[in-house]
Amino acid sequence: MKAHRNTIAVAIFFVFMAAGLVAAQDKSVPKSLVKFANETLTGIGQDPQLVSFVSRDNANPVNVEKLRALDKRWVAKDNIEDFVKALMSNQVSARLKKQIAAHTYIPEAFIMNAQGTIIGETDRTSTYWKGEQEKFTAAYNGGVGAVWFGKLAYDESSKTNGVQISVPVVKGGKAIGAITFTINVDEWEKR
Repeated sequence: MKAHRNTIAVAIFFVFMAAGLVAAQDKSVPKSLVKFANETLTGIGQDPQLVSFVSRDNANPVNVEKLRALDKRWVAKDNIEDFVKALMSNQVSARLKKQIAAHTYIPEAFIMNAQGTIIGETDRTSTYWKGEQEKFTAAYNGGVGAVWFGKLAYDESSKTNGVQISVPVVKGGKAIGAITFTINVDEWEKR
């Protein structure tokens, strides 16, 4: 089953590559990490349960102004902790945690719907709505999908020297959301 999933992930990578949809990465991203993203992380973006969760959430879009207001409360930690706890303990978060459990060098991951709204996360992120951030817009890519690599930097929410990598959540060949993974580069190099 794992070999089949990897074969599918590699095939999708080559389809993205042929279509020019694999985003360029910063030169500081190790080539082995690029390979991992294209072969393994893209497969997580096709996990049937995660795809189902995103698809279901996309059926109920939220007004962007409401998302911005909620994001401001999230950042300010303004009477929002019950919402955060519920989000981090939902089925989507549980499935995402299960998908990355074997990868100890991934301290944080979050999954977003077609609006860039986080619908599941492994740890509390610094912001809630990612709809205008490149990590979402590049990976979602207007429904086309692409793999996005951030720059090697200190990640405040995971407290690690890391690289963020976003992959599309794909259903029927179309991006319906995105997942961002923070990779602890120091731990990656030790593996």
